Amino acid sequence: MPLDTHTRVPTIGDDDGNEKGSQRSSKGLEDLFYDGLKDIYYSERKILTALKKLAKGAESEELTAAFEKHREETEAQIERLQQVFDIFGKRAQGKTCPAIDGIIEEDRCASLGRWTRGRRAGRRAL
Repeated sequence: MPLDTHTRVPTIGDDDGNEKGSQRSSKGLEDLFYDGLKDIYYSERKILTALKKLAKGAESEELTAAFEKHREETEAQIERLQQVFDIFGKRAQGKTCPAIDGIIEEDRCASLGRWTRGRRAGRRAL
């Protein structure tokens, strides 16, 4: 579902009418929001890449279908995030997120371990 690109971006104001303080707090919140948006964008794109690999390596049709469905949902999320960047007049870009990198690396290592164990078992059977 497309976002309304004509929506005005809300700003935060001080109750005491201090415009300078209002601008400072608004800018800080906007920076925080934009920083979080970049984290999410990076994570979704990394997940998209991982889902493609997971679907290829799935051992059942049901699991492959689940990964492919999740991939389609992730692609839609990325499109929505790009719309949010557009609303804020920012270029869609990611910021490295060590948390998602760690999760994906952990899965890669676990997958490699399963593959290595499987090869060793196959050799013993010969």
